[in-house]
Amino acid sequence: MATFEMDCVVVKIMDTETFPSGFSKRNIVVKTEERYPQDILVEFLKDNAKLVEPLKEGTRIKLSFDLRGREYNGRYFVSVAGWKVVNLDAVESANQEPEIAGESISSAFPPEIDLDDNVPF
Repeated sequence: MATFEMDCVVVKIMDTETFPSGFSKRNIVVKTEERYPQDILVEFLKDNAKLVEPLKEGTRIKLSFDLRGREYNGRYFVSVAGWKVVNLDAVESANQEPEIAGESISSAFPPEIDLDDNVPF
């Protein structure tokens, strides 16, 4: 099965649906980041539903998903099944160098000293 990835923004997070058979799913709506943005419904099935828990509306994510198709009474349907989510907002904030009082950490500490010349033994 082919897998796909896209960068998008979480627009809406829906409640988890649990069926009498024990099957559960959770849907979210994402907006693509392209010239003509699209709203897309993404299903997270079974254990993948827990991937939605840390997300909030407005969060930028990289979504890995599969396309699934089926026929019912002569009509064809396609669904997007998510299986991996990377929070791009969290990744970007982790990659930024922390600052101390408006200065970067590297400038807050003195330059390294060559200890080989100053050691008395």
